[in-house]
Amino acid sequence: MELVTYSNPNHGITISYPRNWEILEDYMGMTLAILSPQESEKDDFRENLIVQVTDLEGVPFTLDDFSHASIENLKQVITKIKIIGPQTPTTVAGTPGRKIIYRGVQGNFKLQWLTMWTLKNGNAYILTFTAKRRSFDKYLPLFENLAATFIIF
Repeated sequence: MELVTYSNPNHGITISYPRNWEILEDYMGMTLAILSPQESEKDDFRENLIVQVTDLEGVPFTLDDFSHASIENLKQVITKIKIIGPQTPTTVAGTPGRKIIYRGVQGNFKLQWLTMWTLKNGNAYILTFTAKRRSFDKYLPLFENLAATFIIF
């Protein structure tokens, strides 16, 4: 699969993504949405990677504080949320971060997510991969590869 690189100097980020995926900048309040192509005419959900850069506006969050607040927020916005295992340490763009896998319902879709985040330069950098539950494991290696290309500059 051929990857191309997206760069956004305003947010100080780059990430690689499959050439046949669609890029949407500043989409519905998100910094970046990367959408998979439809696999068939019956494919009613586009797997996606959302990149969100959030200015913490001088609030001195620790990574643990931000992680707790993020998980509490997820519990408010995801219907029938089930967190699959504890949040775990990870590295995001070479910076200590956290990740969590969870599932729930949005609209008519039973979905599963992997979200990773870190704090740097007064910003929160959040990567969220979303797929239907039944196809999550198929896309997980690709998402992990894309997340490994994420750079904060």
